[in-house]
Amino acid sequence: MKKYAFLFLFLLSGLIGCQSGEKPTPTPFPTAPALGTMPVVPVGAKGIPVSLADLLANPEFFEGTLVEVTGVYGRQPRLVCGQDPHASPATWTLQDGESLIQAGGFDDPLYELFPVGLTMTVLGKVVHWQGPVGCGKQAVPKDFWYLDVTHLINPSQLARVTLTPFLGEEPAVEPTPQEAPIQEIGPPIVAPTAVSAAPTVLIPTDFAVPVLPTVTSSNEFTGTLVTTTPINQITVTPNVVTTGTTIGATPSLAVSLTPSLTPRPGTTSTPTATVPPNSTATTAPKPTFVDRGSMNYYDAFSDKFGANEAHNWTVFLEAGLPITVSVVAEPEIDLGLRMLSPTGAVLVDRNQVPAGQVESLRLDVTVDDDYVIQVYTLGGQSGRYYISLWNETGDYRPMGTLQSGVARSGTVNDVTTHVWFFKAEAGQTINVQTTSASGSDLLLLLLNPNDELLTYQSKTISNFRLEDSGWFALEVEEYLLTLNTYQLTMTLQ
Repeated sequence: MKKYAFLFLFLLSGLIGCQSGEKPTPTPFPTAPALGTMPVVPVGAKGIPVSLADLLANPEFFEGTLVEVTGVYGRQPRLVCGQDPHASPATWTLQDGESLIQAGGFDDPLYELFPVGLTMTVLGKVVHWQGPVGCGKQAVPKDFWYLDVTHLINPSQLARVTLTPFLGEEPAVEPTPQEAPIQEIGPPIVAPTAVSAAPTVLIPTDFAVPVLPTVTSSNEFTGTLVTTTPINQITVTPNVVTTGTTIGATPSLAVSLTPSLTPRPGTTSTPTATVPPNSTATTAPKPTFVDRGSMNYYDAFSDKFGANEAHNWTVFLEAGLPITVSVVAEPEIDLGLRMLSPTGAVLVDRNQVPAGQVESLRLDVTVDDDYVIQVYTLGGQSGRYYISLWNETGDYRPMGTLQSGVARSGTVNDVTTHVWFFKAEAGQTINVQTTSASGSDLLLLLLNPNDELLTYQSKTISNFRLEDSGWFALEVEEYLLTLNTYQLTMTLQ
């Protein structure tokens, strides 16, 4: 993976201090402390109330001490190994504003019962941990402070109720606007029972192409009805979904619009196309489908559309190993994604974000086979795009489009690279400034429109002159911490 090649170059350049050039040998591994999932402390044990900011400012002072802290619950990626796993004792996080600490204890109950974003107060000991984390010989040494949680104060560890996440301003990083909700393709889901009467919408007759308004009720639906001949009145009756109705692999609307098209006396039911005066009806040309070859799990790269092209990528998907496909293109290109079955049937057709933002689709299949990811444009434009297959445990994740002077944020782990994009003109000067809750120095890599590395810097890029015009990429990596929340601002002059 090129990420580690850049990291190696960065280490040699001395940007992160003087270190040995030899790769550390992860074996033999030291014995890691036992990881309990249900820690117990004496009833009535008290801890020192402390804020996360004060705790992180001087963890040595609190080492081994029971402390009481409050923060927002977050999960860390779970370690999955075929054999010889070396797990971290910290499997989740607590965050208060910009302060974030890793935590362990009550791992399975929290994962199963607590929603991400829940504000909680816990009791635990501050622990300094050293040991290998990872699978087999690929495990790497880690050195960090974490909170060994021994008691859940609020919500109580005895409570067996449905927990509602914190609904105020979320301290943790929210998905950036360009990231649309990821649609899953998986087992059928059961639609809820509709209990209200279906509404009836009356459409007036003074126009030829009426548009249904959005109706908000217990039977919420959105629809558009196009007619070609003025009629006196159309009655639209949505079909109410009943208990037990399932939605299969191909998403469909739970409500269908059934217009009454009975003609008036003396008229015919044959529709006639309405074309405005002095205009010519045109039909968009059918795109050319181009086979671009195969992709594998964790592949990520850029490609280029020709005019009115759609690209087909073949991916062998395995049941039980979900992966996310994300695409983003130059700001003027509105992308769509389709997933095709091994027989060529369309399983999902997705276009939910504006041009220049990231379109994503979670691929979770029940049968091992070759599937096709089809990337297309809505306007037939030519231009560059970036496609990636990734998951929470690693590799390159497109984050969206940067605008000069506008701060963006993200949370990156030590095995994932965030990739941001922007357009610039030759002769412009770029500056990049980053900050993070942990204070860790992020690695920044700037690539030109030909995917060639221009520079790599720690934390900031200052007054770098661009010699080309086009679509640039900025990669952000965390190479010291397991998890890091950051803010990034790019300016062009």
